Amino acid sequence: MKRLFAVLVVFPLLTYAAQTPSVQRIFRPPRYTRGAANTAKNVQPIDGAAWIWMPGLSLPPLLSNDTRPSKDVLAANPAHFLKFRCTFNAIPGERFEIDVSADERFTLLLDGEFVANGPHRGLANHWNYQSYSIDLQPGSHVLEAVVTRLGPHAPLAQLSLGGGFILKASGSYDKLLTTGKAPWKVAELKNTRMTDKGFSGTFGVGSQCVVTGCDATQEEPGQGAWRDAAVVRTAVNDTNGISAGLIAQGWILYPSELPDQLHETKAPGGIVAVRHDSDFRGFWDAADAEGAGDVLKSFPCEIPSNTTVRLLWRLDDYYCAYPHLVVSGGKGSKVSWGWTESLVTKDGRKKSRDAFAGLQIRKAMVDDFLPDGRDHAFFTTPWWRCGKWISIRIETKDAPLVVERLAIDETRYPLAEDEASFACSDASIAAVEKLCRRGLEMCMHEMFFDCPFYEQQMYTGDSRVEYLVTGFASADSRLVRHAIDLFDFDRRENGMVPMNTPTRGTQESATYTMCWPLMLGDAARYRNDPAWLRAKVPGLVHTLAGLAQYENADGLIRDLPGWLFIDWVRGTSGWRSGTAPDAHGLSAINNLFYLADLKAAADVFDALGMSAETALYRAKAARLAAAIERTFWSEERGMLADDAAKKCFSEHANSLAIVFDILPETKAEKAFEGLVNAPDLARTTVYFSHYLFEAYLKRGRTDLFLNRLDLWKSYLATGASTPFENPGNETVRSDCHAWGSHPILHLHRGIAGVDSAAPFFAEVRIAPKPGPLGWYRSKTPHPEGAIIQDMHFTDGRAHGTVTLPEGVSGVFSWNGRDIHLTSGVNTIVEGSPVKEAVK
Repeated sequence: MKRLFAVLVVFPLLTYAAQTPSVQRIFRPPRYTRGAANTAKNVQPIDGAAWIWMPGLSLPPLLSNDTRPSKDVLAANPAHFLKFRCTFNAIPGERFEIDVSADERFTLLLDGEFVANGPHRGLANHWNYQSYSIDLQPGSHVLEAVVTRLGPHAPLAQLSLGGGFILKASGSYDKLLTTGKAPWKVAELKNTRMTDKGFSGTFGVGSQCVVTGCDATQEEPGQGAWRDAAVVRTAVNDTNGISAGLIAQGWILYPSELPDQLHETKAPGGIVAVRHDSDFRGFWDAADAEGAGDVLKSFPCEIPSNTTVRLLWRLDDYYCAYPHLVVSGGKGSKVSWGWTESLVTKDGRKKSRDAFAGLQIRKAMVDDFLPDGRDHAFFTTPWWRCGKWISIRIETKDAPLVVERLAIDETRYPLAEDEASFACSDASIAAVEKLCRRGLEMCMHEMFFDCPFYEQQMYTGDSRVEYLVTGFASADSRLVRHAIDLFDFDRRENGMVPMNTPTRGTQESATYTMCWPLMLGDAARYRNDPAWLRAKVPGLVHTLAGLAQYENADGLIRDLPGWLFIDWVRGTSGWRSGTAPDAHGLSAINNLFYLADLKAAADVFDALGMSAETALYRAKAARLAAAIERTFWSEERGMLADDAAKKCFSEHANSLAIVFDILPETKAEKAFEGLVNAPDLARTTVYFSHYLFEAYLKRGRTDLFLNRLDLWKSYLATGASTPFENPGNETVRSDCHAWGSHPILHLHRGIAGVDSAAPFFAEVRIAPKPGPLGWYRSKTPHPEGAIIQDMHFTDGRAHGTVTLPEGVSGVFSWNGRDIHLTSGVNTIVEGSPVKEAVK
């Protein structure tokens, strides 16, 4: 390793004095329904702008179900990078506001400095735009937008209608900058191209890229490259025929409620190993760590000519981020930058997520950056990458390369750090909670993701769990509403919502459709968004009516369409490809989810004051519950069977039966006893353990919940930073899957006992279930603030404080007794001479 210091020559740190514009995000009034969009003038200011594009560049829409485009398709549909530009003068004393969107993505620059990225992902009939207020200095300015249209090279969740850019400026700036009115120029950028390869095992994250010279935001087209931008859709006005009810074709724009994604430049962890060979996927030795030190802190550095060096960067946490590379010189050199979740053995098995000796990178997203000799060249990728490890190979030719900055630009939904917390007498829980939170953060972006490394898809079943966890991690409901909206706007003619959306790889699943009404029931309980919830009623009724088409004479549903996924149960009789026994016939688990939907619908209608609908769905739920009990209850086993033949039994069915209250108490006791003790049940894996844990905690068995957290502790033992997709630490596919973050929910709603006692969380019920824990301290988000507890438990007595937000009341339930709680600090002294809570 002594050779390292012959390669890395340290220079004084460079500084950049660029002026960053002062930008403030504006949130336009939300629209919860389509209303008159694209059929009436001036529904919103941006409708007064036109969509523009490069003249003569016609591209096909990308909304199909082509999940794995062939090399021929990729070659025939290259990605396009355009730069739009308009020069204008600041108007003294006038506020400068813009609404902006693009197809597919934009990066907005003012005088060469970053303003914003977008638009936040959506559907063709629910396309988002963002709004900003920018402080302008007097004088001339240049507004630019780099618009990327990756086409089939894009991640599957990125849709396209064919390419376009739209911007509406306020007041007197309208004629200076609004597209369709102002003299926008456009040029095609050539530095970035997408390759025709991903890597084995991925199908949702898009192609890798090759960037020559510099990133598209820095690239300056030649004078002859600029053209007058062409209008590809005029402003929404009577020239579209809208006065006759015709719809302006193309994008239906909605103001995005989401905050902009986090975008922070950082250099976490450090370089832990260095080699001087060219095999990117070669094995690393323990000796490669000798003398590596924290090389990141020594940049800038010079890589001599005709040199090859490999750097292994351990981030010390899981990150979703854009590469951030700044170099000078080095004409003809090549920097290959790869991301992976973990290094593996020769036979592909994963070991410690912190280890590298004797291991190699096998699955990695590798992008190539090709410096051309210019100074301060910036390189990144059109879409972010993720993982816990970065491997960088630098190969120089005849000119040395100065690496001025090596960093990442972390991106994710800006989840507040201090809205929720949980600590208790079991010190091991803190690490589990941290693991789960990081997993949630890594799967929250402009939509929820199942996993960031492989699919980047938003599934209804996954998202329902993520949504619930998010509610106990933050009071911010905007991403939750956005996710539910996307499923609603992609609803089928038969009422079913897609298994995943937005995507070019649509899957269908009636069982995952049934998770969508549950989200609305959750919103009625835990969120305070009645106007938005009322707008979801037509979709809810449509979905339930669609499911009702599959009812038999007893009200049970059967013969459902699509992939009826429940859980990744393997090696158990009756379970196939994640579906339960008799999944396409008469299944208890399917019917239990349908029952939950009917109850959720009743909760929604009750919250909205719709008494007739509430009574209707409660009656349907009661009838279905009785039919499920008659059909699937096994007196012999004292449990609910998965199938009508009563041959298969699972934790899944009996957990749901307990959670959804379908059994009389005597049978519920038997079912729970079997759930705990029966040796032959199909066992839940990571995802469905959420429902199992609900059942455990509902019956007051915190000890069982804590014992099952051993799986999460096994993740920690491997050095993992996020929960895995499935059990099997060495063979698991994804190291980051947010459906495994649900222990956060159970710590707050189960152990700390915080639950809603009235629609829209207007009242609180706190029923702690500490089990073997001697104390806990918790901070649980609420729409009006935070519920804070500091509770201790001794000899069956509870004592401590509970603080409720202003205007919120509730009860503290302990040993069958309810103690009234009011806003502010309440002192709990239970089992002592003081019988009432003292404020």
